[in-house]
Amino acid sequence: MNHLETFNARTDLIAKYGEEKAHLIWSMGLYLDFPDLDQLATESLTDGSDDKKIDFIRLDLENKRLVVTQGTFSSNGAIYKAKSNKASDLNTAFAWLISGNLETLRTDESGKYLNNLKEIAKEIRDAIQNRDIEEIDILYVHNLAESQNVQDELNTVKQHLNTLLNNPDIIITAKELGIENLERIYRLKETAIVVKEPIILPEVMKYEEINTNWKSSIYTVSGTWLKSLYDKYDSDLFSANYRNFLGISRRGRKKINHGIQNTAETKAKDFWAYNNGITILTTKYFVNPKNPNQTILEGISIINGAQTTGSIAHSNPV
Repeated sequence: MNHLETFNARTDLIAKYGEEKAHLIWSMGLYLDFPDLDQLATESLTDGSDDKKIDFIRLDLENKRLVVTQGTFSSNGAIYKAKSNKASDLNTAFAWLISGNLETLRTDESGKYLNNLKEIAKEIRDAIQNRDIEEIDILYVHNLAESQNVQDELNTVKQHLNTLLNNPDIIITAKELGIENLERIYRLKETAIVVKEPIILPEVMKYEEINTNWKSSIYTVSGTWLKSLYDKYDSDLFSANYRNFLGISRRGRKKINHGIQNTAETKAKDFWAYNNGITILTTKYFVNPKNPNQTILEGISIINGAQTTGSIAHSNPV
């Protein structure tokens, strides 16, 4: 079953919110790994005639993250590409959120899922001022085919927001979540190991523990090997670890990542002693019959050590 079939099976959600909003809230639940969709809808969906081009907004102060989304839904499905003007509308959304006149917001109680955008905007501005936001997600969600035109518009929104904020410590991502990316996220949730091709680990086993249903071994690997995996597979490398890599920043909960990066670049010889290592999940591993100094992994997912791997990938390891 693909993600659209799974969504269409949620007749309760569609009946309650309507097809377009149901698809948006279901997609955001998938993206944010948030299972309580009714709670997500109550807290984050917007509606009404003066929603400032914002269909979904979520400020997560615990994780220092802001998500702002435009959404659309077509009954014709993926035979068409989404229009880029909805993506460019996010420029209007952020301009108002960051620096617009909050007193111009009209009160519209007819919106069934209307959030108080004025209060949310105040919270966002305070959070930015207090350096309580480290990540901003700019999203355009739909059930259509994705296109470079839309991604170009989203990248423009990202550039404008970077200029508006003028804060290099805030990591901004701009993503189109159409049928391709939503299916990919759905598959990541359904499949523990996405990278299934054989991987050559250029090291010899140091120690092995064997049990009835599993076996485990210890290796010493180079930072350049980890970096090459990340460069090739990106987030698919962490498919069994949905928390994924949080990013590089000098502040808050990401400070440890900057420390890892700094150690990899300035104290590479001591990295083994300073770091607790990583854990890799694979379906099978064995000595390379063509080279006894190598190990072959049949599939790979890093389930512990995503922060280490991501930090090394953003550094210049020795």
